[in-house]
Amino acid sequence: MAEIDKQKEKITTFRNFLLTFVVSLFSMFAYLFNNYDKLTETKLIIFTVSSVILVILIVIFTNLLIKSINKLKDL
Repeated sequence: MAEIDKQKEKITTFRNFLLTFVVSLFSMFAYLFNNYDKLTETKLIIFTVSSVILVILIVIFTNLLIKSINKLKDL
């Protein structure tokens, strides 16, 4: 497989992971708004930690995606 094809596959993989993380974050917020009155402190703490982790992952994968796109431009 040529280097360009490998780079394209990396970009596709990063894009898929990024989409999965964004959808997960939106789903968590939807659950929070729909069940706000039923949430316990434990669930709120888990939600907060999970949200922070997802935001960090989104930032990391966005940076990786941008780097991969720039590398593809150089090829």
